[in-house]
Amino acid sequence: LHRWRVAQLGARERELARKVDERTSDLQREIAAHEETERRLANERDLRQALLAREAVAGERLRIARELHDSLAQDFAGLSLQLQSVEADLPHRASESRASLRLASRMVHHCQREARRAVHDLRSPGTETGSVKLLLEQALAPLQQAGAPRLEVTVDDDGQTLAPQALRHLVRVAQEAVTNAVSHAQASCI
Repeated sequence: LHRWRVAQLGARERELARKVDERTSDLQREIAAHEETERRLANERDLRQALLAREAVAGERLRIARELHDSLAQDFAGLSLQLQSVEADLPHRASESRASLRLASRMVHHCQREARRAVHDLRSPGTETGSVKLLLEQALAPLQQAGAPRLEVTVDDDGQTLAPQALRHLVRVAQEAVTNAVSHAQASCI
């Protein structure tokens, strides 16, 4: 009976050892599967982050393109109108043409400042501050030239605070609208 009981316990011990080995193997496979899933998820996360970074770069490029269109293109349109005015007046009014050329020179300097500002804005967030009316008047000043429509800036609620980026966009939209009106509407007052 004792040998039979020892043999039974030995068989049971071997069976338990076999089950422990099987379960250990199963757990190792599960751990390996979890590690593989974790690696795959990390790769997917890295891909998502790369895509988000790529989208951010594309968005920034689009913003730069809009910024250049909204600021520099309008400034150059105003400069072109100023030079056309000088060309038309040059034979008849030399002193007035000189004044127009000085204005055109100031407009070129303004365009240079706008280009520098656009490049600076690429490096840091927008910091335009001040009243909406003042910023609009400063932005539209180069478009006020001899022979161009009179520009009047009226702001109903100038005490309202806007985020710098919203303020910058507002000024650029106004520049675009006024430049289009100067170029195409033949208005006497804007």
